[in-house]
Amino acid sequence: MNKRKTIIAFYKTLKIISILCAIVSVAALIAVTLYILANGVSKLNFELLFGDYSDSPSILPALVGTIEIILIASAISIPLGVGSAIFLVEYMQNKGKLVKIIRIATETLAGIPAIVYGYLIFVVTLKMGYTILGGGITIAIMILPVIVRQTEESLIAVPMSLREGAYALGASKVATIFKVVLPSASSGIVTAIILAIGRVISESAVLIL
Repeated sequence: MNKRKTIIAFYKTLKIISILCAIVSVAALIAVTLYILANGVSKLNFELLFGDYSDSPSILPALVGTIEIILIASAISIPLGVGSAIFLVEYMQNKGKLVKIIRIATETLAGIPAIVYGYLIFVVTLKMGYTILGGGITIAIMILPVIVRQTEESLIAVPMSLREGAYALGASKVATIFKVVLPSASSGIVTAIILAIGRVISESAVLIL
């Protein structure tokens, strides 16, 4: 009985500690947000947001550069990522040495710093210079693993009965993938793309600087 009371008291203590940690985290977030608003709102003006950078400091060039990088990275990574996931799940059934090689390669891409792609490869080796295209390709390579992995999970989650039903009705594999599987997994794929774009925004700021 004493042992049970000790365990219950221990779990209650852990619960209280968890609640306190959550409160501290939320309080810190609120404090930082209020500090930024209190000291930053008065400094906001049209020139700072959309003015010419040659006249005064402006975030417009960074905003435009970020949007351009997002568009380039998305145009490259989304078709490649979704297509790779379809190949791995629908055609290879996530089995075989080729699947393992592809998965290891994609996961490795996520751990390589942006400076390796952006500077050493595109600027130094390929001599592309400091261009938006090089930055967009760099970011596309970095977010590709996110799209591939999340899309894979979404495709795997689609019930096999939907595929079998489509085959029973005479649909081809391609038709089944594009008319049955992808629409069923669309919510997960869209989530993967949104997460990838969120990473693009954070990484592109560093790349621009």
